[in-house]
Amino acid sequence: MLSRSKGRTARNLLIALSLGGLVLAAGCDGKKKEKEGGNETSTADSPKETTKAEDGGEGAAKSGEEPAKINEDLMKDIKTIAAECDVNVSGNTVKCEKKEGQEKDLWAQLKDKFYKKKYDRIGSLDTVAAGLADADEKVQVVASAVMYSTMGSFPNAKVGDVSAGQAKRLRDAFAKAPKYRAGQAMRTVVYANTLAGVTDDLYAVLEGHSYDYVKTAGIEHIMHYGRLEHFPKAKEFAESDDDKKIRSGFRAVLNMPKMTDAEKKEICPWAKGHLGAEKDTKFLGAGRVMIRCRGEYVDALLAEGEKRAKEHKFTRDYTMVYRDICFSMVPGLLKEPGVKEQCERNYKLLQSVTDDEKTDSLARGLALFGIYYQRRDQESYDLMQKYKNHKDENVKKYANQSIESLEKHYLKDKKK
Repeated sequence: MLSRSKGRTARNLLIALSLGGLVLAAGCDGKKKEKEGGNETSTADSPKETTKAEDGGEGAAKSGEEPAKINEDLMKDIKTIAAECDVNVSGNTVKCEKKEGQEKDLWAQLKDKFYKKKYDRIGSLDTVAAGLADADEKVQVVASAVMYSTMGSFPNAKVGDVSAGQAKRLRDAFAKAPKYRAGQAMRTVVYANTLAGVTDDLYAVLEGHSYDYVKTAGIEHIMHYGRLEHFPKAKEFAESDDDKKIRSGFRAVLNMPKMTDAEKKEICPWAKGHLGAEKDTKFLGAGRVMIRCRGEYVDALLAEGEKRAKEHKFTRDYTMVYRDICFSMVPGLLKEPGVKEQCERNYKLLQSVTDDEKTDSLARGLALFGIYYQRRDQESYDLMQKYKNHKDENVKKYANQSIESLEKHYLKDKKK
């Protein structure tokens, strides 16, 4: 039988071994998740990282927010550029001159490190956030320029790849950034926060910013990675009475790549409900969404255009929407069922606008140009011949421009 003291010793040893196993398992699992998230893993060639002490570091630890991970190599590059290059603080520009012996200047070298994936974009978020919050304004400028030039997208990223701490540190630095620095950092900040699953806190920073541009422009990017999670905010903006907000709300939807059928089911009927809006910004925004939705929604857009054309209300801005319905450069589009008929209907609509003497002259010319823009072939060439000497100067102008382009680029056997 073991003595009581020896028994305690054995039990303590077992507990220590068990805890060691748990720690080892947790460490392995953490490395697995880091790899799956697309962030840089620790290798001999990886940039050196340090953990930045936060203000009230113990409190940050208690709140569950992980400390910042600063890429020392990247921060050194940023500060070197700030010190050695021409950094315009008021204009927020960076210009580096190539020195003797350099293949590329310092700024080009830094961008290459991102393009060649020496610096991971998500793994660099804490570093650029620290740069944007640096006491040296030139460092702030370079950090914002890095975000604008190299961190405007996060290929293959998904919600959850950016941590809550990374997102918050970016928001905090962005909230204090002046005008152009905020403008350049904006898209990176929005993308990172939506990839972290942040909603209301992101909106509050954008709408509360001192730089008016980011208050609405930032909303344009919330659905790119955030998808339907941010659709309520996009709708709120699109349904407002403020033109800037309306444009941003609809652009948020349009900036969402490759809408799924499930997403279309929620978005398309909502947008269709705004086709009859008296406010042109809403009608135009809804119209562009209809083109993305295809099918019956394009029919609804055409019907609304025909109605407005008959009322002599077809404006030059409308042509920017209707010229995209059948843009022939879209691969495979014209092979979809029913699209050919929709295109013929659209060309007929645009020609009716061209012929309408009660419609604005520039709108008439642009409507004719919209036919060429979508259909660059012999049929359009023959149509333009009918208008090349038209009495309306804008109709004549755009007919001849279309003829010239068709002859030069698409129907090279034609002679002037």
